[in-house]
Amino acid sequence: MPSIRDLADQHPELFRGDRKETVDRLRAVEKALDVRLPPDVRWLLLECGYGAVHAVSNIQQSIDDTFRFRASAGLDPRYVVLDDKGDAGVVLLDTSDESGPVVWADWRSAGLLHTGTSDSELFKSFSAWVEDRILDLGDE
Repeated sequence: MPSIRDLADQHPELFRGDRKETVDRLRAVEKALDVRLPPDVRWLLLECGYGAVHAVSNIQQSIDDTFRFRASAGLDPRYVVLDDKGDAGVVLLDTSDESGPVVWADWRSAGLLHTGTSDSELFKSFSAWVEDRILDLGDE
């Protein structure tokens, strides 16, 4: 599996974002959510920003959605919402592992991830999630 940096080198047009995050902003996110963002997520947001690959929709929206899912669905605190896709589900980053596994779960069962009974698709790392987003863009 290619690294996040390899993917960015192979598809620079998809990674060039219009806005990058700052170290201070990412620290504030981590403090607000009481998590540590995996290195690949930090690298993408700091070096590339929000590009066409849409691996992270918007960090402020992620904070708001994470708090909402924690309160309404009992989302385990190790997860951060990367994208709430409404009826198509919710994309969650598992911050308990440095590789940053990503889960695309049915929004109704996002709070059940810790039980193993959630209807979900697992990406073993953040870079696997990004690679899937790139493949999805190629299918459009």
